[in-house]
Amino acid sequence: MRTKFTKEMYIGKKELIKKSEHAEAYMDKERLIVALFRGKAQKPLTHYRFETYEKAIDHIESIFEAIRIDKEGAKIIREERKLEKQKIIAEIQVGDLFSYSWGYNQTQVEFFLCTKKTKGTFTVARIAGKTVGNEGYSIYRSPMKDEFLADFYDGQLEFKKVSMSMPHGILSATTESGEHYETAIGYGH
Repeated sequence: MRTKFTKEMYIGKKELIKKSEHAEAYMDKERLIVALFRGKAQKPLTHYRFETYEKAIDHIESIFEAIRIDKEGAKIIREERKLEKQKIIAEIQVGDLFSYSWGYNQTQVEFFLCTKKTKGTFTVARIAGKTVGNEGYSIYRSPMKDEFLADFYDGQLEFKKVSMSMPHGILSATTESGEHYETAIGYGH
């Protein structure tokens, strides 16, 4: 049977020295051993022995500062992404066209038309594409704005509510005359 290490096992006789919303630091003041935990972690982020009390305190302070900066930075990044998403969605209009490329050993391209828009999302329907160029192993395709594709398994139009990302890639704005590379049938990379 394997031993399961818990936070209490690491803490032992150490006393709580510092605590914040995102971290806790425990210290054995006799042996100068510090165990520092981040969030709800059961294993310590750091578990060191120090030469002096001052070095132990400096270590605790520097780790707490790094965690604080990390949390503030993550919050700023989330806010920036949210504003960027809102800006992009604000520019999208019903009737806008999108392309979506995917594939591992060969490239496929699909086209979508924006059919509905709300404050935070937009709905697209899959539309057909036409071949506009052929170079043997590769073809170039453009969207056909009024040719909606029915989903193959239930005959209904396939509508997807998206916020720019798709399962395997990113939706990109396009135009009716936009040409998009696709691997021709029977060829792979």
